[in-house]
Amino acid sequence: GAVIMVPPTNQTKLEGEKVQFSCEAKALPGNVTVKWYREAVPVKEVAALETRVTIRRDGSLIVNPVSADDSGQYLCEVTNGIGEPQSAAAYLNVEYPAKVTFTPTVQFLPFRLAGVVQCYIKANPPLQYVTWTKDKRLLEPYQTEEIVIMNNGSLLFTRVNQDHEGRYTCTPYNAQGTQGSSGPMEVLVRKPPVFTIEPDSLYQRKVGESVEMHCDAQETEGTQKPTIQWQRRDGSPLQRNRVRVNGGNITINGLRRTDFGFYQCVASNEVATIVTATQLVVEGTQPHAPYNVSANASETAVTLQWLPGYSGGPDYKQDYTIW
Repeated sequence: GAVIMVPPTNQTKLEGEKVQFSCEAKALPGNVTVKWYREAVPVKEVAALETRVTIRRDGSLIVNPVSADDSGQYLCEVTNGIGEPQSAAAYLNVEYPAKVTFTPTVQFLPFRLAGVVQCYIKANPPLQYVTWTKDKRLLEPYQTEEIVIMNNGSLLFTRVNQDHEGRYTCTPYNAQGTQGSSGPMEVLVRKPPVFTIEPDSLYQRKVGESVEMHCDAQETEGTQKPTIQWQRRDGSPLQRNRVRVNGGNITINGLRRTDFGFYQCVASNEVATIVTATQLVVEGTQPHAPYNVSANASETAVTLQWLPGYSGGPDYKQDYTIW
């Protein structure tokens, strides 16, 4: 059967260079077929590779020139029809100067709230820093209290004011340098949407009953009408078969113990996302699990502490068993 004598080895290349992975095999009879795969897909079937890939007679694979998206695992498989095919794999790491992948022509900041102007970046090796200009002048965020450059290169405005409007560009850098600046981004300051109806802070219902919670929001001048969505604060899905959403109002029928918890009304438009929350208490159920359990040990004793979950109803007393 075919045996790999010279397996491929991991390689790091700069974008635009040529890479060659070896895969030399011995067999008797010597009619060895070599197949190459990238991330488990035959290289000849990877559309992005097909015009740049060659498999040589000696079994080696050449990619010329390599591009940023070629990084990944390359595996060669050899066989002469006797026994199981043998395989060996190596990784290609393609490095390139940091680049801006996308420039939105307009970005909005919410007046008097926190907001972010995004710089969409791709970099390998990882991003080191980003420089920003505003109205063609270098922006020095370290000199202004309300502007921070985030780890991903985007600009965070901790409290937006009208002076933050302008034309911005970002330029990312890594160890290989930069492929240049973004296009200009028009940053506009607009007032965020406001809630016109907010849910009560607490809804108390009995098992099997239904609850209706109300919410609505309005856009400010010159912005789009906000979309309104309801969600559970813990991220668990709403039970669609028992939940009806009509505009900003939500109705939950046939209440169960699992419906207990915090709900959020989320209003979003191009300027900002605003959130208001309410709690739904479902009475007449088993108690809820205690939480924040902690144990402290001394030489002679262990002290357990916890916070009680909801008892299941206003008149219910709950007891604990410690295991």
